[in-house]
Amino acid sequence: MKQELLDDIERMKDALQEAIADAQSAEETTYGGFDGRLLSKSGGNYTYQFTLRTYWDIDENAKIIIVDAVGEQERTLRVDGRVLSREAITLMAVTRTPVSAEHLAHVFFLEDKTWLLKRQLQALTRLQETSAEFGAKTLGLAPVQSGTKAVRDKLGNFTPHLHQERAIAHGLGSEKTIIVGPPGTGKTRALCDLICRYLRAGLSVLLLSHTNIATDNAFIRLIQVMDESKKVDLRVLLKEGLVVRAGDPRHVALRAGKHRRYTVNALAEARMGAQAKEREQLEKSLLNLDQQIEDLGRRVREQEKAWQPRRDALEEEIASLEEDMAPFLKRVQEREQNRQRLLTKNANDRKDAEEILAPLQKEERELTRVRDEWVKASERRARQWEKKTYEISQIRGMSRIRRFFSEYSDYDFEAADREVDGLLSEKEQADTKIIEYKALLRDNFNAQSPPRATIESIDRDMQVANNINKTLGNPDQIRINLIVKELEPLRQEAQIGEQRVSQAEDQVTQRVADRDRITAQIEDLKAQQESLKKQIVADAQLVATTITNVYLNLLEREFDVVVIDELSMISVIGVLLAASRAMLHFVGAGDPMQLSPVVKLVHEEKARRAKEWLGKDLFTYLKISIFDAIRGEKECCLLTEQGRSCPVIIEPINHFIYQNMLTSRPETAITPAIEPHPEWPLLLVDTTGTEAACSKPSKIRPRENEYHARLAVALARQALESLPPLSLDDDPSIPRVAIVAPYRSQAQLTQQKLREAKIAHLVHVGTINTVQSLEFPVVIFDTVEAPKLRPWEFTFDRTFDDRQMATEATRKLNVAWTRARHKLIVIAHRKHLHDHLPHHMQEDPARKQRLLVDLVDWAYDRGHMSAAEVLLPSPKK
Repeated sequence: MKQELLDDIERMKDALQEAIADAQSAEETTYGGFDGRLLSKSGGNYTYQFTLRTYWDIDENAKIIIVDAVGEQERTLRVDGRVLSREAITLMAVTRTPVSAEHLAHVFFLEDKTWLLKRQLQALTRLQETSAEFGAKTLGLAPVQSGTKAVRDKLGNFTPHLHQERAIAHGLGSEKTIIVGPPGTGKTRALCDLICRYLRAGLSVLLLSHTNIATDNAFIRLIQVMDESKKVDLRVLLKEGLVVRAGDPRHVALRAGKHRRYTVNALAEARMGAQAKEREQLEKSLLNLDQQIEDLGRRVREQEKAWQPRRDALEEEIASLEEDMAPFLKRVQEREQNRQRLLTKNANDRKDAEEILAPLQKEERELTRVRDEWVKASERRARQWEKKTYEISQIRGMSRIRRFFSEYSDYDFEAADREVDGLLSEKEQADTKIIEYKALLRDNFNAQSPPRATIESIDRDMQVANNINKTLGNPDQIRINLIVKELEPLRQEAQIGEQRVSQAEDQVTQRVADRDRITAQIEDLKAQQESLKKQIVADAQLVATTITNVYLNLLEREFDVVVIDELSMISVIGVLLAASRAMLHFVGAGDPMQLSPVVKLVHEEKARRAKEWLGKDLFTYLKISIFDAIRGEKECCLLTEQGRSCPVIIEPINHFIYQNMLTSRPETAITPAIEPHPEWPLLLVDTTGTEAACSKPSKIRPRENEYHARLAVALARQALESLPPLSLDDDPSIPRVAIVAPYRSQAQLTQQKLREAKIAHLVHVGTINTVQSLEFPVVIFDTVEAPKLRPWEFTFDRTFDDRQMATEATRKLNVAWTRARHKLIVIAHRKHLHDHLPHHMQEDPARKQRLLVDLVDWAYDRGHMSAAEVLLPSPKK
């Protein structure tokens, strides 16, 4: 491994250790969920959907713990899971253990903030480059072969755009290709075409993206392209299960729809056959047992509670009677002491007999012990003989193929037969010893008879004396007997009460034992299923999964080609781990003008390396700008024809960011009429002259605008009411309207307003970071800024820095703006933004451009309305 790469890896490891320490310092936060339901069960995993009580900006694949109470001492449920996705107020999670229907109604979530970081650090620590050194090549630390290969033989009806064809040709002929795809320019379609050509050449491919939904979308598009290609070899790969989606898909078509058969989970279930049904039945039994244990436990607690007052009363009555009986007992004891002195002589005689008997009893115990050991040895050898004999018969009964694929493939039958003969011989030896020691015990018994007879005679004399004493009578004993007679029913009642509680507790114990037994069986079947999954992935020619799954499960396998979509959202650490698996080609697709990886730190000032390396994508690492892509430098291929957004929406982004390089396909100009002002695909709602104001409620809630939040909800309601019906290809679980804001506190406030309006389940709300790789028919972009607070620094950041790299503000604004397909509504206090423009702007023309203000002004020119028109619309005629 090259020294430069080793040095970078050490820096990356330091950064991850800083991030882990920072996460460990964070306070534990509990989030509530309700109305949970099981969406699907596949491959031994359970996919659940919950409605969140509060806004939660949680990352996909984060490890969570599902519990049923906030307090640790009160919890009866603890299930580990991972986040599949979070849209609007809906959280989807995957677990390996089922959650009972009773608990689904109301749960709490805890996040294990260090789990993914630790796994990434472990993967980086044991990283080994392949002989092709693609980790170093991808990071620009080793030279790459670059060229093009002619694109022949059209796949289906797809005719690539000139720039798409150039990217495909570069991917076929070069070791490293960076496809720079601005929003909607068909980079996924170009990737699919390129991947199909790799597959047709017999190459293995690892297809990755940063989220489950992004991976799902790319994978579904790929299998559609393969099926529509009309190429027999590609269709055979699909039919034979050699093109698979590993991990836990988010898209309904992969979870439970028509494409589920391409998932590793579904393929593993099919191969498990009857065992999959057996596991399902066991899991149902386990849920039933869990419910029984909970019910019985509750019954025990109720029984204890009901029994406790009577228990206390009985204890008090018994204690009072025992106190009355105490003086009589004392006098009886004194009389007994006198009687004992009279019996001293008999005791001395007994002692002499016992001294004779003691060594004989000791000898008897030793003989018995040795005899019992031989008995146990004989029984143990018998069991071992039976077990070994049964094992041999079972293995001999296996078919040759089954034995070959089992742990007994090289089983030594001759050695096993010798072992059986040896065990039989050892048992016979033990049986001989047992006979010998039985004879010795008989001799010992005969020797003990005289002293035993003496002791028995003494005991009879003492019994006679006792009987005489009883015949004479004892008034104290009579009183004691009377009190005891009163005590007996009380003690019996107490015993019965305790027995009832104990019996209920025994039932719980038995159910727990049954649960443990079934759990062990399920775990065994899970292990078999996991083994099948690994084999399916090992055999597949194409594996699609998230970048996280690479360092969790795929770090050992090598692929001819590694393809990463949404490259800007993945840290250079993740890119390195994935690229190191490549042998022939690395292809990355993304946009240096869109979001970089999101880094969440509690104490940024103490974790500067973590912020740098976890927030650094490959574009930043290699210093690739949009200008490099335009010039075709640094292995970049720029795509320029967009087919997602209405041209009116994309026009200012094309002008200010992409240097007017983009064109739009004709069909993008056809948009549905969406309120308000359906004639304007790009609309500015100006809050100038309204009560809109910014506030800073607390340190952890840096910026909120209550007026803007109300306005966004009102706009969302109008848009929802005017949207056309869903198409057959739409996933109904994904909202069609999104409200995005730069600040988490504003997203939380807006979600609260959506809940009050009872439309929270229909609208995705979040920070700009939550919508990368997503698209919506309607996006409402709330800029938040308004009087009372000066605009945040990033509001007036430049479009490009001095190195011509996109600023973080540009990346965020680009994503927020380009998520909209048909309508973009911008909420902004235009006057406030203009009033706070930096004074030096006019003095320095090179730095004059301020993207947010430019975008707001552009939207104003295309179509604007006042906020009052939304919140107080004029009555319709």
